[in-house]
Amino acid sequence: MDVRQLVPQRALTHAGIFHADDVFSAALLRILNPSVEIIRANAVPQAFDGLVFDIGGGEFDHHSGQLRYRDNGVPFSSLGLLWERFATLLVHPDDVRIIDEGLVQPIDLTDNTGRPNPLSQCVSDFNPIASTDPSAFDEAFSSAVVFAKGILERRIASIRAEREDTDEGERLMAQSDGLVLALPRAMRWKRTVIGSSYLFVVYPSLRGDFIIQCVPKQSGSVETVTSPPQAWWGLSGDDLKHVSDNPHLTFCHKTGFLMAADTMDGALAVARELATKTTNGDGNDA
Repeated sequence: MDVRQLVPQRALTHAGIFHADDVFSAALLRILNPSVEIIRANAVPQAFDGLVFDIGGGEFDHHSGQLRYRDNGVPFSSLGLLWERFATLLVHPDDVRIIDEGLVQPIDLTDNTGRPNPLSQCVSDFNPIASTDPSAFDEAFSSAVVFAKGILERRIASIRAEREDTDEGERLMAQSDGLVLALPRAMRWKRTVIGSSYLFVVYPSLRGDFIIQCVPKQSGSVETVTSPPQAWWGLSGDDLKHVSDNPHLTFCHKTGFLMAADTMDGALAVARELATKTTNGDGNDA
């Protein structure tokens, strides 16, 4: 089904000073239905035929009635309520939470509690400083919606691409050895690989060389499951080739989480040798 069929041609929100929740709500509706007309008013007309948000006390207004909270205690604002309702039209159901936690919840929390976050502040800065003209606020609101729409579109596109990479990564893992995962291109692999048996991921770099990356112990951690010998860390070129006794290595990051080689075969050979040493109990000398 065309998502535009589920979003009316008209939507209404409050006039005057705007915040990130109503701006991003409008941006979300415009992504769902690019032709939607966003109307700003001080009250909802009695005969208004369309979607109402952040005003009026309806389904997508959090200002009246009992405030709803997520399981983690973060309250919903209009943006969170709209995202909850329409998100699966834009991203895989398993990915709804990722955008909610990373982008939507901070905005909801700021709007409900006043706790600052940089993105909400950026949107608030669109409000006219020295004008009380309602049309000035409407024009600034429109500019802010364009700004928010770009951010939200890029986040959605990134999550969609990560979902595709995740699916491809799972397929490649099923065909691999469980220790070193070779990827055909630079792709988002951490969601798939972290927590598995894999120790290294190898892939072509956009610079033309080939990356050997150590798998982190957990998402968001800089600590890796294993790493190259500490004597390699921070070296490059001939110095690294001499210390590692490997002609293919060209670079080792100063923290040891990433290396580079001049060929794919060379990168895989390095990763497999290190993986074998790790599984045999002869890990790095860090």
